[in-house]
Amino acid sequence: MAGTAARFAAVAPAARCPRLRRARAASEPWLTRRRADVSARSFDDDGEVVVTSPLAFPTGAGNPPVTGGPIIRPRGRPSRAGSSDVDDDGASTGDASTRDADASIARRTSMWNQWFVDAVAGGNVPAIDLLFDMPWASTDIIISSMRMMHDAVVFERVCEMLVERKSDELETKERVGGLTAVGWAAKKGNAKALKRLLDAGADADAVDKSGATALLHAVVGDSLVAAEVLTKRGAWVDGRKAHTARLNESSSSAESEDRDETKKQGGWTPLTWASRKGQAHMVAVLLEANADPNVPGGGGSGSQTPMIHAAMGGHVEVVDMLAKAGADPKIRDDKNFDATMHAAFRHPQNTALLAAVARAANEWRGR
Repeated sequence: MAGTAARFAAVAPAARCPRLRRARAASEPWLTRRRADVSARSFDDDGEVVVTSPLAFPTGAGNPPVTGGPIIRPRGRPSRAGSSDVDDDGASTGDASTRDADASIARRTSMWNQWFVDAVAGGNVPAIDLLFDMPWASTDIIISSMRMMHDAVVFERVCEMLVERKSDELETKERVGGLTAVGWAAKKGNAKALKRLLDAGADADAVDKSGATALLHAVVGDSLVAAEVLTKRGAWVDGRKAHTARLNESSSSAESEDRDETKKQGGWTPLTWASRKGQAHMVAVLLEANADPNVPGGGGSGSQTPMIHAAMGGHVEVVDMLAKAGADPKIRDDKNFDATMHAAFRHPQNTALLAAVARAANEWRGR
C-alpha cells in the first residue's frame, strides 16, 4: 500500500487532475500564436524580410526559438515613387507616379461603374443624378445599363440627364449589342424618352452591331407608339432613308442601296417582320409611311417579300393590306417560290388565305 501511494505522489499534478490536463491543452495553441504575433518583421535593402527576436518572450533554455517562418523573397525590388522602371532589356517602362495615377483612375472608374449599376438596379434616381456629375462617369456604361432599366420613370430620367449633360455623346453605343439611347427607347417602346432624344438631335437611323435600326427594334417589340414617332421623324422604313436627296437618284442606284441596307439590318426590314408576325396595325403604320411592299428581307436569304412572309405566316388581313398597297404576289424568292406556292404548301387547309393570295394575284395580273 505504501509503495502505491509513493508512486501516485511522484506523478505530476497535471497528470493526476483531468481538469488541469484540459486547461493546459487549451492554453498551448494560444501560447503558440502569442509567440508568433509578437515577432517583428522589417525589410532590408534587398527587399528581403528580416525576422527579429520576440519582444515579450525571449528565446532561452526554457523557450523554443521563434523564427517567424521562412524568408519571403519578393519577385523584384520594391518601386520607389518618382523612379523609372526598366524591363528585362533595360528599356524604360514609364514613370511610377504616372502608373500609380493611372491605376488610381482605373480603380475609381471601376468603383463608379459598380455604383451606377447598383443605383440603376435599385431604381435610385437621386443616386443616379449624383453619379452623373462625377468625373469618372462613363457614357457607354450608362447606355449599357439601360437594359436593366425596367422602370419607365428611371429610364426617362436617365435619357433626360443624357440630353442635359452629355448632349454631344448621344450616339454612344452600348458595349454588348451596340444600341444607342434611341435604340433602347425604341426597343422599350418609351415614346416620351424617344421624343426627347430625337428633339435633342439624336440619330433616328442609328444601327446596332447586327445592323438593326431603331424602327426595326420598335416593330420587333410591337411598340406602335415608338414606330409612329420614328416614321414621323423620317426613320428608315424599308431599307431606305426618307430623305429628299434619295429621290433624285436613279432608280437602279436606289434599288442597289436598298439591297445593301437590307443586308445591314440583318436581313429583316420593318415591313417584312411585321408581315411575318401578322402585326396588321404595324403594317398599316409602315405602309402609311410609304414603305415599299415589294422590298424583300428576312427569312435567312433575305429574298422573301412582305407578301411571301404574310402568306407563310397565314395572315389573311395582312395579305389584303399589302395587295391594296401594290404588293406583287408573283415575285419569287431564291428558291423560286412565290406567295401562292408558300400559302398552298404551309396552309393547305386555310381556304381564306388561299383565296386572298389568289385574289391578289388576279388583281395584279389585271393591271
